[in-house]
Amino acid sequence: MQKEENMMYPVFKEIELIPRSFFQKLIRQYPEDNCIYELNNLFATSNVSCINEQDIDSLCKKYKVNVLKDYCLNIQEFYTSILYYSLIELEQNENQNADLVHLKEIFKIDSETSRMLTEKVGVIILREFYEKAVSYGRISSEEREFLLKKRILLQLSSEIEESISLEVRKQYIENYSTKILESNRITPFEEDRLNSIARNLGVNIPQKLEVRIPILKGYWSLENLELEGIQTKLKIQKSEKCYLEVSNVLWLEEREQLKRVYGYAKLDQTDQVIESNLKFMDRGSLVVTNKRLLFFGLEKTSSIKLGDIYDIREYNKAVEVDKIIGRSRLFVAPKGTDLINILMKRLINEVHTRG
Repeated sequence: MQKEENMMYPVFKEIELIPRSFFQKLIRQYPEDNCIYELNNLFATSNVSCINEQDIDSLCKKYKVNVLKDYCLNIQEFYTSILYYSLIELEQNENQNADLVHLKEIFKIDSETSRMLTEKVGVIILREFYEKAVSYGRISSEEREFLLKKRILLQLSSEIEESISLEVRKQYIENYSTKILESNRITPFEEDRLNSIARNLGVNIPQKLEVRIPILKGYWSLENLELEGIQTKLKIQKSEKCYLEVSNVLWLEEREQLKRVYGYAKLDQTDQVIESNLKFMDRGSLVVTNKRLLFFGLEKTSSIKLGDIYDIREYNKAVEVDKIIGRSRLFVAPKGTDLINILMKRLINEVHTRG
């Protein structure tokens, strides 16, 4: 891409100067930050080749500062902005090279600093190319060849490229995994795509997701696939299908007298049931069928028809069953309450949909 001579760079936009206060006008002072704003405006309105050391000296005298020293980071930012613009297309012409040489002279940028900034900008640019290349979860052979050419043109080492490549590939699958974890489900399509991304990018599935894949698949299956009955030794009707059985379940209910006590709570800050604030009813097994929610306890057996349930709420290792009529019931178990919650919500929704 050919550039016109005497370049101005679109990365610079004019900035409005800070108005002087009454006292600054009185003692003929200027807001110091206007010094760097004025320099920015020079780049926004002038060709780089027309900005010289006299312009820098004038700003130093006007604002009584050492621009190159006091605003060192801003000066480097000006230089790297033009450097980035020059490198992004990797088609520098003589005018752009001349601008960079000119800037190093008026900004007093030494060779070591210039090399460091060039590498820093090169890393940013190569990373951007890699992020675009992996945006579909793979890197084709043509893209690999393209990236190699860019790395050579940017004068970066193969070690730096490999570091960028690995980081970007890992970040891509990390981002995809995070979306799955946030949804708390994984569909067959998502699982296939996840495995395809890991294979194509040559990276591992993050462990935090890998250990939860069987659980998330189970959640999705409970919500979307045809439910299959399981065998149970507990007594249910012949016309019923048992979908889930959870053992070691506590059946708790709220104490009516405690409801009126200020500060009473059935849950702590982690959504865990405070058993001491609730009334113990029994311990046993909870069974979910296509018709009822049944509790088989040591002392009593109880059942609730699905159509009599208003809502299900999940807590930390507990579920609360809200009935249309009567007290709600809390069931606490070391495991399985997540499955109870998902399955019951599906069944209740189907019952109420059928009317």
